[in-house]
Amino acid sequence: MFTGGGGIALNPSVALGGPSPFLGGNGLALFKNQYGQHGAPDHVATVARLKEMAKQEFQGRDVEIRTGTSILDESNINRRPDVSVIDRKQGQF
Repeated sequence: MFTGGGGIALNPSVALGGPSPFLGGNGLALFKNQYGQHGAPDHVATVARLKEMAKQEFQGRDVEIRTGTSILDESNINRRPDVSVIDRKQGQF
């Protein structure tokens, strides 16, 4: 059980629409990703290729190209996209 806002206890299997074969009774994953946070080798290669594409597309512009970092502070969206491009002047994605 998790405690949501206002102290309400949430059952993760109910919140997800029923029991999940990937979650234990405590809501934690039963299986760990064997490749860790960054993913399988093919995914890592795809992210590297996307980063190179972004470098080419935004060449000569004042941008920051990030991989796997949070965009919460800049966008108020709690995600870590594989590749993100931020315009330094405007602060936009």
